Amino acid sequence: MQVRECVLPAKPLPDFPAVRLDFPVDLFLTLAEAGDMGPTRELLHPLRDNALEKLGIQPGKTALVDQVHSKCIFSWDMAMTEPRLPADGVIGSGGQAAAVTVADCMPIAVYEEKNGSWALLHSGRQGTGILAVALRELEGLAQKQGIEKPSFLVTMGPCISAGNYEVSREIAQEFGAVWGDDCLAEKPKYALSLRQANLNICREYGVKTVNMYQECTFTDERLASYRREGKSFRRMMACLSSRDSICSNKDE
Repeated sequence: MQVRECVLPAKPLPDFPAVRLDFPVDLFLTLAEAGDMGPTRELLHPLRDNALEKLGIQPGKTALVDQVHSKCIFSWDMAMTEPRLPADGVIGSGGQAAAVTVADCMPIAVYEEKNGSWALLHSGRQGTGILAVALRELEGLAQKQGIEKPSFLVTMGPCISAGNYEVSREIAQEFGAVWGDDCLAEKPKYALSLRQANLNICREYGVKTVNMYQECTFTDERLASYRREGKSFRRMMACLSSRDSICSNKDE
């Protein structure tokens, strides 16, 4: 497995405080200064709709779910038919778009290189493992199309680093028992590594390439952080779009 250590662009996009992440189709992350993009369960959210439009994505064709820190994923069709289903991921393909919000949790995008299907995920401590669910789902879809050996690329966006994700001893032990002791740090206090846990999942499922962003949401003030900002925290939006879900006026 090839792991590419990535960093966010030094400057945001020209017309909006967001950055493009390395991924085969359009994948953006809004910055903290863009404002609070959540909660995703809200059907009417003018700030979020404006952000999507600025990024050239039609809000009405973008699937969102009511994020509940789960391992549940819905197809784009289902998420659009029944808006704001309780889940933390969307699976789609060409001509479709989805978005999740994060504030210390990790945005993850998965791409199957042979059929162009993808998943967009919100993965925090409680939802760690949703990446494995997505990989199994995408593998099943590929095999139904006659693809015997799918080829996956995964992009892991910025999240809180292990050095700033302190937890109780009990939580650390429970997490390590499931995802590996290499996901834990014990000095000076117990802490978790969301990055390492998801890397372990990628290795288990034979992912070909991982783009792993190094920024820590807690220390990088360009990024939103629940632990740093407290009750007034903002949520960033990760949004993924295939070409024909792009607004027609993007280049006008």
